[in-house]
Amino acid sequence: MEFASDNTAGVHPAIMAALARANEGPAPSYGADPWSARAAQALREVFETEARVFLVATGTAA
Repeated sequence: MEFASDNTAGVHPAIMAALARANEGPAPSYGADPWSARAAQALREVFETEARVFLVATGTAA
């Protein structure tokens, strides 16, 4: 995989397939979706704490 820049190469096929699977069917937004819940739980496990997790789109938003 090449992650040098998002404008130098296309996305890896495995990533595109995962995005396509996530795009199937309806899902609530603004953190109420199952993917956000899974990401928050994974972060709690990594950091071994009951952290409140706020997923943001950019470093500036953090």
